[in-house]
Amino acid sequence: MDHLKVYAAIHAEREYQYTKHGDHKHSVGDWLTILRVKLRDAEDAFMGGDRHPLCEILKIAASAVTCLEQNGVVERKDLP
Repeated sequence: MDHLKVYAAIHAEREYQYTKHGDHKHSVGDWLTILRVKLRDAEDAFMGGDRHPLCEILKIAASAVTCLEQNGVVERKDLP
């Protein structure tokens, strides 16, 4: 699968999350907690849950994008 399809899927999930949850602002720490819960959901799915783990990973990616939208982004060139 090419990266454009991946980014399109992340964008679609991001839009879905926005319609479901609205524009709730969270700190970076809040997002780390949210992402940890979503990662646990993905692990549970991998271990035989009722969801496909890639569906859960898509949610993680969209949530991480939302964190960056709300709190800013540090580009690789700006990293120490």
